[in-house]
Amino acid sequence: MLIHGNNASGKTSILEAISLFSPGSGIFNHSMDELVAFGENAFEIYLTSEQSSSSRFKMQLTYIKQPEEKKFFLNETHKKQLELPEFIHIYGLTPYLAFAFWKDSSVRRKHIDRLVMQNDPRYAKLCAKYAKAMKERNKLIELNKLSSLSFNDACDRIYTPVIIETGLEITRIRKQVFERLNTNMHHAIEEFLGSKLLITMSPTLEEQEKIFTQKLDHYFMGPHKTKFTLSTTQFDGAYASTGQQKKLLLALTIAALPEGDAANILLLDDLFANLDEQTIEHLLHTLDAQHFQTWITNINDIKTNLNMQRLHLQD
Repeated sequence: MLIHGNNASGKTSILEAISLFSPGSGIFNHSMDELVAFGENAFEIYLTSEQSSSSRFKMQLTYIKQPEEKKFFLNETHKKQLELPEFIHIYGLTPYLAFAFWKDSSVRRKHIDRLVMQNDPRYAKLCAKYAKAMKERNKLIELNKLSSLSFNDACDRIYTPVIIETGLEITRIRKQVFERLNTNMHHAIEEFLGSKLLITMSPTLEEQEKIFTQKLDHYFMGPHKTKFTLSTTQFDGAYASTGQQKKLLLALTIAALPEGDAANILLLDDLFANLDEQTIEHLLHTLDAQHFQTWITNINDIKTNLNMQRLHLQD
């Protein structure tokens, strides 16, 4: 699906609305209040899949600003947001993300977490549990600085075991997903990239296990600080050209779409910028070889003369 139009014509808003059905915030990380129309107090979004009679469903998101309330429904049955990846996988790429992914390790980590989350239903809950334990642990550490009392025992007894258990499982799942991607990379993706995609993380699972055998200080290296690198057998992503970096990110995102019964949706917001026509042609050919629905926004019509009909819709 190609959405073409001028700036501020609402192209990205369509992608933003679809992306709200994935765990976390939308592709632009706006707060829900920012998405409510001026003068209104609520909004509703409906998403319908008719892939087949056996997998047909309708999703609904209802958000009320005052009092703040966000609810998701699947076929009129209330669902938690973290349960939705069982039925639908949604990935989004924006020009900002394509830039910040290589400049900011936290942005890179967040995007990769989204990809891993769609590949393992346990991952989102583990990350939430880990983040909660880290938050409570940090509160105790700050209280310890302001008081003559010692909270170190409470940290070690209550929160550290949770952090270690969930932290190691998060790292294991990351490793499993990366190994699967590196092993089962679709041939069309490797052709698009011109090489094999390599994904690595630091610390590795083995290094993380060693870190967790020691007493954890305030700034210990855990899954919340993991550094990810993307490269190929021909070039390092961190030092690649803008076009090569964008191709790497696209290849990673496409490869991460899991196989199975769930509907897969890929949202590409103005991702043709800085790509030559040959690369765009190759990208469309790569997308055509996959089994998911793709939504692409584009500003100018220079690229629309390309053979767009090759991009088939998969509901």
